Amino acid sequence: MSRTFAALGLVLLAGCHRQSFDERYQAAQHKLEGKAAAIDQDLAAASSDAAAAGVLPSGDAADAVSSH
Repeated sequence: MSRTFAALGLVLLAGCHRQSFDERYQAAQHKLEGKAAAIDQDLAAASSDAAAAGVLPSGDAADAVSSH
């Protein structure tokens, strides 16, 4: 009886699929690229809103901010 449960356990474990490193890396990369794109869109929208409102820095201060 215990051999039957042991064999059943092995069969169930064999059916489990663990993602490889490459699969996990691709998933994480895709997720981060999506987040980066969303951040870029938010920054572009905020920048255009600030430009429309005339609150962007000008002159040397703008150059110092944009170089970092």
